[in-house]
Amino acid sequence: MQNKYCPPSNDTEKAIVNVFEKVFNQEKIGVYDDFNKLGGDSLSSIKVISLLSQMGIKINANVILNYRTPYNIAKYINENLKTLDDNLGFDLVKKGETDQNMFLLPPIEGLSSVFPHLIDNIHFDGNIYLIDDFQV
Repeated sequence: MQNKYCPPSNDTEKAIVNVFEKVFNQEKIGVYDDFNKLGGDSLSSIKVISLLSQMGIKINANVILNYRTPYNIAKYINENLKTLDDNLGFDLVKKGETDQNMFLLPPIEGLSSVFPHLIDNIHFDGNIYLIDDFQV
């Protein structure tokens, strides 16, 4: 169930709302609609991260799972824009020739440095993304 519709008021909110609408296949998602109540889970948070990353907005899953509404996520991004590490979220590590995507998750320790050898030797025609550490 959604709150009363409240449209986005800045570019960051618009980007997040647009991504939420794509991920949840719904129209008129407002800035106060909750990620979890829309049906969000860890898999959909990865989709959100991927789409936002393509727009140049790099965040990690904890931001989505903790702040949950486009309003709060945008507020966090705008307040922390100068201090956000560029390596949070998804990193395109190998540009592919097709529209397919592969996502590599770091091991439990959160060390994504184990992937370079794998990435260089993997035979995949699509894009390969590395989901970096999930810690804020």
